[in-house]
Amino acid sequence: MDVLASVFFVDVGQGTSQVILFKDSSIVVVDCGESSDALIRLLDNLSFDRIRAVILSHWHDDHICGAPAFLKKYIAKIDGFLVSQDRPACSVQTNLVYSHLNAESKNRTRFWIDQLQYTGRDDGLIRNVSDGTDEIRLRVVYPDFVENLDVQQQKDENQGSGVLVLECKDSRVLFPGDAGQMAFQAIVKRVGNGQPLQCDIVAAPHHCGKLAKSAGKMKGFANCYEWF
Repeated sequence: MDVLASVFFVDVGQGTSQVILFKDSSIVVVDCGESSDALIRLLDNLSFDRIRAVILSHWHDDHICGAPAFLKKYIAKIDGFLVSQDRPACSVQTNLVYSHLNAESKNRTRFWIDQLQYTGRDDGLIRNVSDGTDEIRLRVVYPDFVENLDVQQQKDENQGSGVLVLECKDSRVLFPGDAGQMAFQAIVKRVGNGQPLQCDIVAAPHHCGKLAKSAGKMKGFANCYEWF
């Protein structure tokens, strides 16, 4: 059996970190956890020669603070970073992790930094990651430009998490960061035409799926995943 990609879910405690290993021995890293120790231990046991992208779903410590140590170890292999804008630009620019990435990129000559955002013209396809065929595709399904502006007005920065879908032939893996109901409602309209999004594997969002602060609104959280 020809394995197109393998997905590893790294135990970083609170927060997330995932690794996609492609059959050409390249990888994509989605979030680095608050510490990258477990992520680095995993990669020490994998054979890869290129990191196509490091994707930071949003700027919360438990998703990004491991990035500087990870970058220090693997900078020669990293093509670039895709980062969300879950808050106004001034807040991103003063984030210590962003400042570190920006300084290390040396005016984009070492690696590029780009925005993690759905674009309608290519249906969210991340071109430098997808393999140019219909076999492997990595897409951003949330947020788009307008949603990106809207979420910056929200008190809950989790609402700005980038949401990714990995498609390998007919299989789908969803990486939702810590996205909440705003994202899920938008994804149903955008991807599913009002119908549930079909996935084979899902990383539970917001620390195992608590998507609202009020248990009453969620009716015991039973409807957390109705958007699927």
